[in-house]
Amino acid sequence: MKKALRLLIIAAALTASQLGSSIPTHAMGTTNFGLGAIFGEPTGISAKYFLDGEHRMAIDAAMTYSFFEYFMGYGDFLYQFPGLFPKGDEQLQKIALYLGVGGGIRIASKDNPKAGDARANAFARFPFGAEWLNPDPALGVFLEIAPGLGFAPKVFGMFQGGLGIRYYF
Repeated sequence: MKKALRLLIIAAALTASQLGSSIPTHAMGTTNFGLGAIFGEPTGISAKYFLDGEHRMAIDAAMTYSFFEYFMGYGDFLYQFPGLFPKGDEQLQKIALYLGVGGGIRIASKDNPKAGDARANAFARFPFGAEWLNPDPALGVFLEIAPGLGFAPKVFGMFQGGLGIRYYF
């Protein structure tokens, strides 16, 4: 347990050092930080920060509300695969596929959750999707699917997905 806590602290410190650095410009003209919304299950505010100048590694986070009556916060580490589509079609070249791993917490928004449900749950999620990054205006439109596994206080499966848009500053 102590080793896991140390690794978490080191990862948080490395992430914080990256967020505090100057924000380089993406080759397509957008910067590394985007803020917007995701619509689906769940729906909420979404943010993304690219950790490298090539836009291959990113951190994605959201604060959301589910139609199943809970608030949820999550964070993911994503690896993107830009340039997978054949050259020649400029719009296809702007699409990057991605996959990742993350986790979060959900809290029931009503006083008495469904029978057997806990008021709060921790979960792991495994997002994958595609994002279209446009340089002018600096927008990212994405479609994401994220199967997951709740593990505390009980084990359960979950499935999330949505369509979103972010403006890159």
